[in-house]
Amino acid sequence: MNRIRYVLLIFGIGFSLNAQNYLWPTDASQYMTSTFGESRSNHFHAGIDIKTWAREGYRVFAIDSGWVEQVEIAFLGTGRTLLIQLADGRKVYFAHLSKFAPWIQKYIEEEQKRTGRFCVKLQFEPWALPVSKGQLVAYTGDTGAGPPHLHFEIWDSEGNPIHPFTVGLRIEDHVRPIIRALAITPLRHTAHVEGDFDTQIFTPMRLGPGKYILKKPIKIWGEIGFSISAFDKADIVPHALACYAFSLSVDGKEIFSSKYDYFPKSLFRQISLDRDERLHWNHKGQFKKLYNDQNIEIPFYRPSRWGAGILCGGMSPFEEGKEAKKTIALEPGEHPFCIQVSDYFGNTSEVSGTVQVVPLASLVNENPIRFRGQGWTGGIPGKMEIPQPHFENKFFSDYLYFYFRFARPLPEVPQCEITLNGWTQTEVALIPKSPQEFVGILPLDPGSNGNFFTTLSFSSEIGQESTFRDTLMVYFISPEYGGSMVSSDGICRIVFPPGSVYRPVWGTLRSRACNLRSPGLGKEYWIDPPDIPLKEPITVCFDVGSYTGENPKVSIYGIQGTQWPRFMESRWENHVLQAQTNRLFRFTVLMDTMPPRVWGIHPLRNAKLGNPPSQIRVRFADSLSGIREESQYEIRLDEIPLLVDYNPERSMAIGSVSESISSGKHVLKICVKDRVGNQTQIEQPFFILSK
Repeated sequence: MNRIRYVLLIFGIGFSLNAQNYLWPTDASQYMTSTFGESRSNHFHAGIDIKTWAREGYRVFAIDSGWVEQVEIAFLGTGRTLLIQLADGRKVYFAHLSKFAPWIQKYIEEEQKRTGRFCVKLQFEPWALPVSKGQLVAYTGDTGAGPPHLHFEIWDSEGNPIHPFTVGLRIEDHVRPIIRALAITPLRHTAHVEGDFDTQIFTPMRLGPGKYILKKPIKIWGEIGFSISAFDKADIVPHALACYAFSLSVDGKEIFSSKYDYFPKSLFRQISLDRDERLHWNHKGQFKKLYNDQNIEIPFYRPSRWGAGILCGGMSPFEEGKEAKKTIALEPGEHPFCIQVSDYFGNTSEVSGTVQVVPLASLVNENPIRFRGQGWTGGIPGKMEIPQPHFENKFFSDYLYFYFRFARPLPEVPQCEITLNGWTQTEVALIPKSPQEFVGILPLDPGSNGNFFTTLSFSSEIGQESTFRDTLMVYFISPEYGGSMVSSDGICRIVFPPGSVYRPVWGTLRSRACNLRSPGLGKEYWIDPPDIPLKEPITVCFDVGSYTGENPKVSIYGIQGTQWPRFMESRWENHVLQAQTNRLFRFTVLMDTMPPRVWGIHPLRNAKLGNPPSQIRVRFADSLSGIREESQYEIRLDEIPLLVDYNPERSMAIGSVSESISSGKHVLKICVKDRVGNQTQIEQPFFILSK
């Protein structure tokens, strides 16, 4: 593909992604460890990561003529970075560098000396620091997050990331993508997949290179969306990479496609619009959506509108709801589908199958569950207690999903009734998946807000009756007006301001015990559903002031998976602890009373050195609130502050000694603070011997 042209109407401008004769940016390798558009914890990967073989110091070049616009030194995130404005209007961005070319480095050192800080950021006027194509500008490194590699981005004139391959850069790639699984999700309360209202995952059979098939027709009804789990590989290196292009065809006609040529910077942190976060949250893998179920246009989708890629089996979109999302209507019967997955170089794999549009009632009648009376036998009625079921409920787009599983088969389908706020009663028709498993749904509307009391009545074959009860507080969040959710114990409240969600949301705030070693609340709270795409930040509030007082060492933390709690900048307001976030974590409150740990100081205490050291080495780290700012640590040599290069992943700080040290006694003073004010101070003498 020598020339690619896209018109980005969303910005009201047009431009061409013309293939250029750009230079590959480094001599480290022409292999990638990550590619454009991959999933990161809360954003799209905006560039490519080039393999540096776990080493530092490979040369980095200007890919074309232009000028240096910005250099920055930071110890977190992207580490040392360089931004070059190209003469053609684009910009290139290099990250995780070890050092800059000497003609750039001298400006860094001047600024460090002027400010007395190691972490600095410099902006340059156009053409103040010109570069020519192929000129050495920096060296690859290990600064910031991750192992040694070169992170490389290209931006258009508006600052939107674009895929480097679209402008002529190339790697060797003759490997087809690998398809792992296919997921189909019911998107409204009138829909089902295989007689269930939850997402169903299917594993295709591999027929040969790039060919996969699902042999059995998948029964659907109503609005559903496809997602796919797939990854790409390139020649030589083993790394799993994101795929470049996806397409979905039904009845031989393409109804949806997406290509990661670029994405607007406004969508940089909106990756949950494009990925199925619920499946990822539930450890089912990374699934790429082949539909747009949010009220927003996504410009790298074709079509880009709301409803793109959504199939509506057996019903017209207008039957499905008042919002005409322009879904694809399918008549009852069988419809073949094909999903193609490609990398940038045309290597393609596809999975084919059939969806069969079947109403739920017909599906249940065609496949009745046989109840053989295998209930709990024996015992005296009224004396033997029937085991209670395992129960789950989940929030979907506009319905609440119920799942009951019994340890033994039941003789008949249980009766389920929902009471809203003590007076509105609704019967939920349960669908038997087996004599032990039953599912059902309750449609939700803006009035579905309050206490939901679930009553499940069931009996054994000898007539012994039993009842299971559950209470759930349901909250409605409106895109126009926002809303809030409150935990059942009243301690945690999460506030959604107006405009913070893309579409109406129903959910609840759940809690459970939190067994972290640090002192704290002892409970963690999270929003269900956990995959709500947030358009704007929300506020997390904990009413704990009466327990802790407005203690500055008490903060809100976010927990993701098995990772250590993430500190959130918190503030007190009327004895309520508050923090803002644009990510959905499990939230808790912890008290950080432990000061940072400091060790590995060199020179050693009372060391007697024959030659003055050129560097002072210290290791330090904090286990909870953490260290994020250069102002949180200081190393002084005989009361003179040193410039300190800190690598938090190695817990290593190096202080540069710029002036010669005389013979005699010298004292190191080290001070490290965490983000809530805990502090460690150490004084350590050493001696320089006279020659």
